[in-house]
Amino acid sequence: NAPFRDEASGRWGFVAHLPGAYTFAAGTQTFTAQTVAASSLAFHNHNYFPTRAVAVTGAQLLVAAVIRPELLVVDASSLAVTQTVPVGSWPVAVAATDTLAFVAARGEDVLTVVDRATGRPTRAVWIGDEVSNVALTPDGRTLIALAPIEREAVFVDVATLRVTARVRVGVDPSHVVIAPDGTRAWVA
Repeated sequence: NAPFRDEASGRWGFVAHLPGAYTFAAGTQTFTAQTVAASSLAFHNHNYFPTRAVAVTGAQLLVAAVIRPELLVVDASSLAVTQTVPVGSWPVAVAATDTLAFVAARGEDVLTVVDRATGRPTRAVWIGDEVSNVALTPDGRTLIALAPIEREAVFVDVATLRVTARVRVGVDPSHVVIAPDGTRAWVA
């Protein structure tokens, strides 16, 4: 639960795994943040729809809950929810490797990174205002996230979780598809 600095944006971040009071100190200054269970918050924006809300990974489905700030882990055969992970408000899209899940938390402007073994969010990568989608290249090395307000496709290195490039695209990008060989991406 240590604070971390996102090298690409220079912003500091912290992922609260459990509700409660968290106190941060720097020199003589302290700051206390009270967090609540994500599922206790009312969703306040029904004007937008999910883009890639389900990822299939082996025997599991990963579902961005959209109206609840959660990632649902679902057993593919029984369709039973086996785990609920807090990921930030307005989760609209998810992509996953064998070890990590990446959730576009549109209300937080970040990709929330979830350790699939522990079922806990481990960090957040700032993408831009109202991140709308995320896709993983076939080799699993690069994520492409969409930042609609900035009109950008944002490339993130999976190994380092650093933003490596920002490419201007059209107005309000909402969907991205990557060629099977990973050489091209198309953004709607």
